[in-house]
This record gives sequence, C-alpha cells and structure tokens, in this order.
Amino acid sequence: MTTGWWLQARTWGHHSVISPNHRSALTFRRPAGDRRGHTISENQWDVAHLAAGDELHVQVFKEGGRPFRTWTTAVEQFDPGWLITWSPPGHLVRTLVRPGAGDDPGMHEWHSPWGIRNYYWAGRPYNLLELFHPDGRLEEIYVHVAGPPTVSGRLLTWTDYELDVVVHPGGVPVIIDEDEFAEAVVAYGYSPEFQAACYQIARDAVALLLDWTPGLPPTEIL
Repeated sequence: MTTGWWLQARTWGHHSVISPNHRSALTFRRPAGDRRGHTISENQWDVAHLAAGDELHVQVFKEGGRPFRTWTTAVEQFDPGWLITWSPPGHLVRTLVRPGAGDDPGMHEWHSPWGIRNYYWAGRPYNLLELFHPDGRLEEIYVHVAGPPTVSGRLLTWTDYELDVVVHPGGVPVIIDEDEFAEAVVAYGYSPEFQAACYQIARDAVALLLDWTPGLPPTEIL
C-alpha cells in the first residue's frame, strides 16, 4: 500500500484545493517503496520539453504497478506546475481486464464516445476530466483520487486508487465508486490512514468541483 503522499494530504484544508485559475503545485515526493516491497519511483514531472499539440502516451496503473488502461492524447496547454490534454471523441482506449474481474480477461479495446479534457497537476493526488459529447455538450466533470502523475518524455503515468467524484451539468458533486474502493482496501491492504486520506482528497475534490468552471470544447467538435 502506498503510504507517502497521504501524510501531507491529511493536513490539507478546504482552502488548499486549487481553483481553475490557481494551478500552483504543492510539492512532495512519492516513496521509494512501500510495506509490501513494491518499487515506486520518485514522482517525476518534466514538461519543459513539451509543446501544444504534442502526442502523449497515457498509462494508468492500479496499486502495486498493475497495468490497467492506456490511450494516446495531445497536449493542449501546460505550465511548469500543470498540464492539460485533449482526446477527441472516438479515441482508442485499451483496458486490461484481469481474470476473475467479471469480464473476459485480457486486453479490451474500445472507442470513447466522448471528447475528454484532462487536467493534471505536479504533485497532486488527483486528476480531473471534462467529458464532452461530439456536439460539444458537457456530459460530466470527473475527478480521480490518484497517485501524483509522472511525465517523462512522451509518457504520462498515474495510479488509480478507485475513489472518484463526479458532477453532471446542473447537479452537485458526489463521491462515487465507494464499493470499488472497498474492494481495493482488501485487495491491496490500504491502511486506515491511507483510506482516510483518500476520502479527505475526495471531499476536497467535491469542494473543487463546486467552484469549477469547465473550459470550452475545442473548435473541432463545435
């Protein structure tokens, strides 16, 4: 179970949550390993070489480094402390289903019906998605409670901790996927402190979404 960033995350209050117009990064590092002996590299964030339109390969992992999902996206905007990417409607997503997960095991490929804008921040244990229909209508805004993202070359990676927050147009943000998080607690041995930190981050994400103003979809789908 990863135990590094939650020590600092526990101290975050409501006002520590960044707003759309304040993307300065809180800095901390992921641990070199955890109590199960997993090897976890220090958080690497290198966006200086990027340019708008550059292609990035995204890899999402589950706890312990188990591959989960991958897709290709493009850089929309970036700054030393944050990165925004755009994946158009119909982009290809590959998801690895493990045996016993309720579906045929192996790599599943599917095309996303939404255009997705992703927001990542250096050192932050979450990332945010805006999902748009092909006609430009907003479907939802979604926050993953996750390990801090890494960017190295054209590769962007992060670890999914199962707990999420979602808000639909005209609605209020709600914490979701608590059943999946409960399963992960058992499967990966999340400590009580780690669980509490994840829920605190989810509550902070609720506050973030209450103030969040989504961006416009790219002109390609308007």
